[in-house]
Amino acid sequence: LKAGPVMLQVIGGEGVAESLEEGAANILGTVAQNNIICQAILLTDGALPVLVNRLMIDEGKARTKLIYAISSIIRGNKDIITAFFNTPNAVPSITSVLNHHASDPRAARKALFFLTCLWRDIPDMPKPPIPQSPTILEALKALLSQDSPDIPVDYAIQLVKHGAKAAMEAAGINPTLVKDEHERKRLQDVW
Repeated sequence: LKAGPVMLQVIGGEGVAESLEEGAANILGTVAQNNIICQAILLTDGALPVLVNRLMIDEGKARTKLIYAISSIIRGNKDIITAFFNTPNAVPSITSVLNHHASDPRAARKALFFLTCLWRDIPDMPKPPIPQSPTILEALKALLSQDSPDIPVDYAIQLVKHGAKAAMEAAGINPTLVKDEHERKRLQDVW
């Protein structure tokens, strides 16, 4: 994976065209997906801090691909997930995407899916509390009422399972927000 450091330079570089940054993040995500050797190499190359830092400041289309790259690098690997949680601003970088849920619902859905997977897929792994800030709850409320609520419902279910039902109710979130009958029932079943 000799291209990894070059892709990281593109992503972390100043004044790089958004399309190049997006392409570099897509390449990293594709190379790392389900490939533990590439995941380990990218971790050693310092990919997580570069991607996390860029995600904190990026407000363009590259956000979706940055989340994809981070997700692909850590997926299914407890050691790299631990490294992710130990990377400064890692979880806040993902939740920062939710600040733009109205202008970029696609990236917000990807961020919620990523967070859902972190807390759902490896339940026995120690990790920080599931994020439930007002920003997340506001984005979740908006996304639950959209036509494709499966990912927001998955995150809402994780929140309920982690004891955040009262905070959700205080934010005006409940199963009746979900238009899709099947997804509403999934949420009602844990409510």
